[in-house]
Formats: sequence, C-alpha cells, structure tokens
Amino acid sequence: MSATRWNAIYVAVVSAMLALLAFLVWATPRDETGFLWFDPMIKGGWMAWTFPIALFFFIIASLLVLMTLLAIRYPETPRRGVLRIETTRGDRLFITLLGSAFINLGWLLLFGAPLTWALILCLFYAIAVFRWVYGRKSRRKAGLHPRPPATMQKTVPLQHSGRNLMVIRRTSTAMALALMALAMPAFADIDAAKAFLDKEIGPLSTLTRADQEKEMQWFIDAAKPYAGMEIHVVSESLTTHKYESEVLAPAFTAITGIKVIHDIIQEGDVVEKIQTQMQTGQNIYDAYINDSDFIGTHWRYGQVRNLTDWMTGEGKDVTNPGLDLKDFIGLSFTTAPDGKLYQ
Repeated sequence: MSATRWNAIYVAVVSAMLALLAFLVWATPRDETGFLWFDPMIKGGWMAWTFPIALFFFIIASLLVLMTLLAIRYPETPRRGVLRIETTRGDRLFITLLGSAFINLGWLLLFGAPLTWALILCLFYAIAVFRWVYGRKSRRKAGLHPRPPATMQKTVPLQHSGRNLMVIRRTSTAMALALMALAMPAFADIDAAKAFLDKEIGPLSTLTRADQEKEMQWFIDAAKPYAGMEIHVVSESLTTHKYESEVLAPAFTAITGIKVIHDIIQEGDVVEKIQTQMQTGQNIYDAYINDSDFIGTHWRYGQVRNLTDWMTGEGKDVTNPGLDLKDFIGLSFTTAPDGKLYQ
C-alpha cells in the first residue's frame, strides 16, 4: 500500500477518534458553573459513565486501534527481552496495562488516594516495558553485532530493524501520553467556588464576601490531599436532601476535587442499607443523613463516627475552623448517651 493511502487512513482514523472524543465532551453534563466532569453522563444507567471513565476506555480503544495499524503497516517478528519470552507490541501493551493495574492497587493499599504519583510511576513502567521487554540482539565482545544468517539477509532488509526501532519509540511515546492523560487529577477550582457563592449564597450569609471566599479557599486547601477521592453518601427523598444531592454535592466536587455521589432513596431503603452495613461490615456508604432517632441504635453498634472527638483529633485538619456548633439547633437529638455528638 502506498504512503499516500496510508496517510489517508491515518487522517480518517484520527478524525474518527477526535469526533468520538468531542462527542464524549458534548455528552458531559453541565450547568451554569461549567462542565460537571464527575456527574453521570447517562442518568439512571447501569454503569456510572462519568467523563473520566469514558476517557479511560477511549484511551484504551485508541491504543488498540494504534496497535492494529502498526501491526498491519509494520509487521514485526516476536523477540526476547528481559522477561526471556517472545513478545510483540500487543503483548507489551497487555503487560503494561496489567502491571499498571497492580501498581495502582498497591498504591491504594499502601498510600490510598489520590493516584497521581502511582500513574506517573506507571508512565515510567510503560516506557521500561516498551524499551527493554522488546529485547536486543546479542553483541560480540568487540561490540559488533553478530552476522545474521544468509537467509535472514535475503528476507529482512537492513532498514527494517531501524524501522521497527522507530515504531517502538513511537509506541512508547503513545503509551506515555496515554498514561499522562490518565494521571491528570481532579483540580480544585476557586472560580467554581465564586460561581457557587454568586448563585446559591449571595446576600444570605452573615459573612462578608471576602470572608466567604476565604472560607471557600480553606475548603480548597484542606481538600488537596484528597483530590480525586470518591465519597458515597445516602439520604431519604426529602426536598432538602434533593438540594444537597443536586446542588451542593456537584458544587463540592467542583470546588474541592473530591467527588461526592449523593444517592436519594426512600427512608425504608436508607434504614435497610445502613442496617446491612452495620451488621455485615460491608462499606456501602461512607456517610448517611438519617433521622436523629436512629442515633441510639447506631451508637450501640459502635459503627458510627464520634464527631466530638474526631473534630478535635484525627479530623482537626479537615474541620472548618469557622464552624460554630452553637449555630445548629437540635444538637441534643443527635447526641448519644455518652454525651458525644454523632450527627
């Protein structure tokens, strides 16, 4: 196939992939504050198709398309590298993806979220796989390549090895760029905070606008170590909780970079799920908003956080210094028999 025809194929493939990427961006939910990158693209779908998830599969699909084109235009002979097994480009891509999955799982086990540094480590791992697992021919002591058999001299032109080396370099670059894209964390946004203040708070707060923005900046700074984390919350279907789910949760995600998934279900379902979580230890939700008359039950199970001690101890760095519990009514209803606050 001529180079001109190959160029046309490249243009067609790249155009199709860019069109698909544009469609994913177009399908991402948005509101007055901008794109809601972590909101479901398909409401009520069987899978949480958010933009980062769709981007992940888009990158995988792009790599598979790239590997297919390279295999057709630049066929290669499997070679042995440091793993002492014969591999092709597709094999090395599989080894890279599989190893990257274990790197991220190990990072979560040892350090937790976010995974930014784990993905950067995956980048170097990918380069190493495509560089050294590919393998090289052995050299003589004098530093010269051994003379290939006569049959190989006839069937494999000299420039073929150089072309394969260039393909490997291109593939390594593609893998590096793909992993860099996946490594992009969710960034906290002061502009999103200002937009939230303009739309939702306005003159309703007793704080001045400067103090409001100062408090928003505190949230952004306190959330930095947890950027990219995903938190699941549940509450019953009341108007107040719908506002929390539809307005406050997306705003918190945009401002802090911490994704909050706030489910709204019937009260009976809330009670059942929390009861199941307490009895089995299965972490269905990280937090819940429930009637205060359940505090006694949850306290007896020993499965809820003691907020009084937590806010002054382990959670001090993420407790708003401007928080004044005297501003809240009904604290006696959410205080357990031990005198500690639980909700």
